[in-house]
Amino acid sequence: MDSEERKPTESELLAEKLLQGWTMLGDVCPSCGRVPLMRRKEGGDWCVACKSFMPSAAPLQQQQQQQEQTQQEQQHQHQDAVEDAQESSDSETSGVCTASREGKAASLRSDFERVLHTKRGIPCGIGGVNTPRSALPPLRVAAAFGLQASPEERLAACSAAIQREGAAAAAALEQQRAQLQAQVQQQQQQQHAESSTPSTSSGTMSAGMWRPLVNVGAKLPLLNYDFCLRELLPHVFGGSGVLLRSRDAAV
Repeated sequence: MDSEERKPTESELLAEKLLQGWTMLGDVCPSCGRVPLMRRKEGGDWCVACKSFMPSAAPLQQQQQQQEQTQQEQQHQHQDAVEDAQESSDSETSGVCTASREGKAASLRSDFERVLHTKRGIPCGIGGVNTPRSALPPLRVAAAFGLQASPEERLAACSAAIQREGAAAAAALEQQRAQLQAQVQQQQQQQHAESSTPSTSSGTMSAGMWRPLVNVGAKLPLLNYDFCLRELLPHVFGGSGVLLRSRDAAV
């Protein structure tokens, strides 16, 4: 029964050793030349076909393992040194940035105000000189602080800029409304003055024209039509005697 039991093949033995953590080498067994050698963790090259270790490769293997270990330790030490240097430089940079943050924050606020005035088309005066919009530098939050701005800082800066822009827009609208009201009042006053001037003159002229007729009518209320045509109208309308004489001739 035991003799009839199936024996594992060489490929199955290789797979089993790989699962156990062994390493497959590129060198073939020097004795049989059939399968590649397997190297275990503790050291030693083993052939699954010959089922024996290769003693000649043991010293070389130990040297290689020692070299690999020393190289790994050196790499870890180098990485630790680089990380320590980066942490120290970051701490120094953060201290310097904290000390000079107030001045840079003031410059950032001035940059915000200059950009907002430029968006509304209002020239921004810097040092007593009107600076055109094309000459203004772009706003950079991270560059102003010397660090990379976080999302919270960007959100706070944007909200502050929106509030300032809204207040300035409201003030500009209020000023425009006041100007429009003043213009409307001025136009109404001009129209009122123009309408009152001709009405007064016409009233004066009409009173001056009809005053003689009223006075004459009060003195002579019972005159007949012919007498009025002959005597009164020549005094009121000078030069109408020709018309009266032509009418008398016709009668």
